[in-house]
Amino acid sequence: MRKKSMWLMSHFTSILIINLVSINTYAVSPNAPSLVLTTDNTHVQAAWSSIDDATGYLLFYAPYPQASPIGSVDMGQELGFSVDLPLGSAFYVAVQAYNSEGYSNYSNIEYFELIASSNLSFDTVESATGRVWVDRNLGASRVAISYDDEQAYGDLYQWGRSSDGHEKSTSDITSTLASSNYPGHDDFITGNSVSNNRDWQTTQNDDLWQGVNGINNPCPAGFRVPTSDEWRIEMESWSSRDSAGAFSSPLKLVVAGSREYSDGSASDKGSYGHYWSSTHHNGHAKAFAFGSSIATIPSYGYKRASGYSARCINPASESIFLDKTSIYY
Repeated sequence: MRKKSMWLMSHFTSILIINLVSINTYAVSPNAPSLVLTTDNTHVQAAWSSIDDATGYLLFYAPYPQASPIGSVDMGQELGFSVDLPLGSAFYVAVQAYNSEGYSNYSNIEYFELIASSNLSFDTVESATGRVWVDRNLGASRVAISYDDEQAYGDLYQWGRSSDGHEKSTSDITSTLASSNYPGHDDFITGNSVSNNRDWQTTQNDDLWQGVNGINNPCPAGFRVPTSDEWRIEMESWSSRDSAGAFSSPLKLVVAGSREYSDGSASDKGSYGHYWSSTHHNGHAKAFAFGSSIATIPSYGYKRASGYSARCINPASESIFLDKTSIYY
């Protein structure tokens, strides 16, 4: 679990208080229970104190950090729960005791985020532009030894999603769009809705991959997804604008292919490389693509439900980059 955000906690509390006023219609009610919440990888465990005059307990939950909608489950006389959830799941939790006389105040409010552990094996590399990058694609087991090295392909991310398992080539596929920034499962979400620009979310969010503190930044601590301008500068430094130039660069980029936004199927593996940038554009997101005779960053952007490779950059070297950009324009 991460450190609590006091503003978000108070926001959730205020919503719960409104609910409490609407249901607590009795003069006498039980004392409030005390809640303890723990997580271990994908396992979530909650326990609350027993209240002498309580005949049951209501469990309240809401997505973190939105705090809405709030759901509830009547737990009867149970004093806790233990459950395994997908990486990316994030919820507020609170408990209320009740008896024939009414409802207690709410317990302390806790929340959890099931974030993928940062046990990635990687080193860093300095590119020709002076920027410092992770030396391999996210999910790759090694630095590439050829432009079509499958052990260096790594994972294929949907734009703006965290490392919740959807990026794996074996992940299941669903057509149900996510209603929040955290889908709460590890499925690849197809994006066939024109109304939301074929995103994996019902409501688009441009801030998911912005900076090292981006909501769903998939990179190791201190790194972030590069902008389209940063990719452009790297491309301009290559010996040739194609897959050969991409691999011969210090970044050792590969042709890992992609997953189609419409059905999650694999495409272009061994022929084209597609790398996300953090740059959004008119409801889409810009990506860097290259093949045997081309390397380009289209101005129109790509569907965010597409699955592309991700490589991470260290923003600490930004001043070096800014000093060198004029060389490549």
